[in-house]
Amino acid sequence: MNETYIDIKRIAEIKGLKSTRSIRIAIQKGKYIAREVKVNGGTSYEILYSSLEPEIQEKLLKIK
Repeated sequence: MNETYIDIKRIAEIKGLKSTRSIRIAIQKGKYIAREVKVNGGTSYEILYSSLEPEIQEKLLKIK
């Protein structure tokens, strides 16, 4: 699972955020390892699972 990328919308949901704005800002500041992905009408991001906080990784494992 260490090479898995997670959609920022999913991460926002897990963190209890209403939008992905703060996650996008964190990506720009270099907090996460992320890649840009093409979506309808623009671009979004996916974050490398192993670069997420341990508590977020745990929550993702429980959901799967």
